[in-house]
Amino acid sequence: MRGVQISLHTITLRWSLVAILLLARFQLLFGTSLLENIPPDNGRIAEGSESCEALTPDDTWLDKQWGISQISAPQAWQIASGNPDTTIAVLDTGINQTHIDLAGKVIANINFTRSPTVDDVQGHGTHIAGIIGAIANNGTGIAGLAYNCSLMNVKVADDRGYCAAAAVAKGVVWAVDNGAKIINISLTLIGPTQALEDAVNYAWNRGVVVVAASGNYVDDVPMYPACYSNCIAVAATDANDSLAFGSGHDDWVDVAAPGVDIYSTLPDNKYGIASGTSMATGYTAGLAGLLITLVIDMNGDGLLNDEVRNIIEDSCDEIGIPGVGKGRINALRAVRQALNLCPQSKLPEESLQFGEQGLNEHTTASRGERLPKILVIDLMTQQHSVYDAVLDQCGDSKGVPITQVILETNVEDCHVAPSDLCMAELTRNQM
Repeated sequence: MRGVQISLHTITLRWSLVAILLLARFQLLFGTSLLENIPPDNGRIAEGSESCEALTPDDTWLDKQWGISQISAPQAWQIASGNPDTTIAVLDTGINQTHIDLAGKVIANINFTRSPTVDDVQGHGTHIAGIIGAIANNGTGIAGLAYNCSLMNVKVADDRGYCAAAAVAKGVVWAVDNGAKIINISLTLIGPTQALEDAVNYAWNRGVVVVAASGNYVDDVPMYPACYSNCIAVAATDANDSLAFGSGHDDWVDVAAPGVDIYSTLPDNKYGIASGTSMATGYTAGLAGLLITLVIDMNGDGLLNDEVRNIIEDSCDEIGIPGVGKGRINALRAVRQALNLCPQSKLPEESLQFGEQGLNEHTTASRGERLPKILVIDLMTQQHSVYDAVLDQCGDSKGVPITQVILETNVEDCHVAPSDLCMAELTRNQM
């Protein structure tokens, strides 16, 4: 039975050159992740994010998370931070569920290994789980990209970091059948297997987004399951938007994400840095978690995973690196594209009236005109809903407990006619 070892290490300056060379050779053989001793920086704010205010959680080590800034996550959090009803499955070595930054996040567990525990002994899975969904605004630790999403612990790699294709395939199917909307697979297998490909297709055909690592120290050799067409294959980049040393890259790779010196959770309430396409995959899965409740079914197939994937890829920043698909992910661009928002799309404050039953929304648009995708945000709970709005007869709108409304795109696209003040009747479209 073919297997692979995935490995997590914490770099210290005391490592000898010999140890580093031996580790590199070991990882070349087994596809494990190697940490680069590259000093992290604060990253750079991606193009197009400067005009958008950032939401800055109070987590202690947020400044160590350069990848969060690199993909404009603090700006994206003003619009979306995920939803507890969205479950992201982490297929890995398990998750340390008593960690202060992950406590209460895991809503389901399964163990497909011979390990006696579903928990994480090795550390890799806990690190990935923190990147995706660590609790934010708890005054300690870090913030996960999709910090309001729930996590599913699907242990497919044992306590040494070894796993088999059959275990991964079973984990994918189990995650789908138990409600996962996104599946993170931060591991690689050399060579295809029919069972794993069938499992990935099973997930995709049921509307689940599958994100997988392109592999480390494999150059352009196809890695699985990332190479399957129904996976989003992820390469790793550094703080300078250069390809991470050893990252897989080729025409089968779809996107890139931060993957060098990524600071995240470790077992026993610890934190540490790790590098590799595993970490980049965690960021991409987290972004899918932000998008899945924002998108609408544009092609009428009854699923949302295709829209999420298209937005993740189309909203990337072009970084001029061949073999990484559309470029490096950009969370702010992605959520804006999901809602077709822009800064000038906010209704002027004087057009909003608040009543005991909720918000009566007045807009300046022609009567009978349809304005799709109005985002309604409750500023107290940060929960959001998406509505279709039809400008109908002037009168009382349906009462909804909301405090802010953001219109789709800009006023030109909405054909706003200042001379006509009419009510918008809100009809629920999608949470």
